[in-house]
Amino acid sequence: MTRKTTPTTPTTTARALAGVDVDRLAGDLDRYGVTAVAPELDDLARRAHALGVAAPSLQVLADTTAPDVVRARAFGHVVRHLSHLGMPSSADALVAVA
Repeated sequence: MTRKTTPTTPTTTARALAGVDVDRLAGDLDRYGVTAVAPELDDLARRAHALGVAAPSLQVLADTTAPDVVRARAFGHVVRHLSHLGMPSSADALVAVA
């Protein structure tokens, strides 16, 4: 069965990820570990899924039984997939403000 998804654009991606500071989340993940940011990782996984990310790394990110190091690596892969959909980074936000 083929999953139909709505085409994503930078605008729809930005809207779907509103309120998610991926750069801060990455820093907190590095500093405090997966357990400390687990709710935010779960939220990111839900949003990425809604945007049509279907990579195996998304399933790993959402798997609370996976080892922390595996989930942390999956986070990086999911963010990479989101960036291909036009996810704004903090650098993009700075350019938009200037």
